[in-house]
Amino acid sequence: MLEAVAVTKCFNDVTALRGANFFLERGQVHGIAGSKGAGKSTLIKVLAGLHRPDCGMIFHRGVPAHFECPSDAQAAGITTVYQEDNLVDSMSVAANLYLGREWRTGLGFIDSHRMQNEASRLLMSLGISIDPDRRLRSLDPGLRQMIALARAADVDAPIVMLDEPAAALDSAQFETLLALIAWWRYSGTSVVYASRRADELHQICDTVTVLCEGMTVHTGPTATLSKMQLALAMAKAPPPEE
Repeated sequence: MLEAVAVTKCFNDVTALRGANFFLERGQVHGIAGSKGAGKSTLIKVLAGLHRPDCGMIFHRGVPAHFECPSDAQAAGITTVYQEDNLVDSMSVAANLYLGREWRTGLGFIDSHRMQNEASRLLMSLGISIDPDRRLRSLDPGLRQMIALARAADVDAPIVMLDEPAAALDSAQFETLLALIAWWRYSGTSVVYASRRADELHQICDTVTVLCEGMTVHTGPTATLSKMQLALAMAKAPPPEE
């Protein structure tokens, strides 16, 4: 479905990815594991078209993909929930949920009433109790993340990428996230789940790819590693380059 081959990405004098490899299969929940600074977010952003790789290739459905921007990846059926949400503080919950795909009247005007109703339906289906007319700036980080997840769920894309999605969630919100991932898995959606928490990855993911200092150091079924082994793999730095 989605593959990165020998991808390198540098920012000035910092090398965030060093020949990283990643392969996502259809219907798979694939974890990207690593400690802070391992390159997880950078790999997500390269796959999502937010960053272009300096070296290496991205493949989508077996064909070389050249995403110039996130809208190219979205058009290919890839939706992303970033660690730093890309919601608009000054807009309502409903407006954020349908930003860029607004419901419109027959005359082409934005149908705010329908957007409110559709937002209420969507949030209720996910067990999120919030007034869709509230401004984003009034929400705490956990609720903002839930809105971003709800938006991803409503897009119904074949590939969903989540970058540290549980970092700001409380226990009830995390259970909603688990239910959403279970639904994606059941529907055949492929999910990329980036996290630095070994227990979380072990609970959620079928397969895990471990990054250290921008390099892929392990890929395989999550069940073949204990939580301790996964944590140790994330902490182990690769050998220095010669």
